Amino acid sequence: MENVTLSDVLFQGCQFDYATLNRLRVKGSVAFVNCRFREAIFTGGDLGSTVFDDCSLSGVEFDSVKMAGTDIRECEVSGIIGVSSLKGAHVAPNHSRNCSTLSPRI
Repeated sequence: MENVTLSDVLFQGCQFDYATLNRLRVKGSVAFVNCRFREAIFTGGDLGSTVFDDCSLSGVEFDSVKMAGTDIRECEVSGIIGVSSLKGAHVAPNHSRNCSTLSPRI
């Protein structure tokens, strides 16, 4: 996906493994429920108030993505690259205990 704006969309049970999502923008309600994003790459864009519920974000790379208000509390987050993009995102307390598995963008 490139230069896509999503509005009022529900993705349920989808696999985005190894996907590249460039400049994805969210307007309105967008939720990913029980989806898998293994080693997907998000570059640029604004995920706004997107909800990721029971998703696997293992090995996902976030590069210059605005995530203020994004909810990833109920997700697997091990190995995320680009944790600076998570500024303002809602994360679970156990995510902070697992920060050793998260990587800054190098």
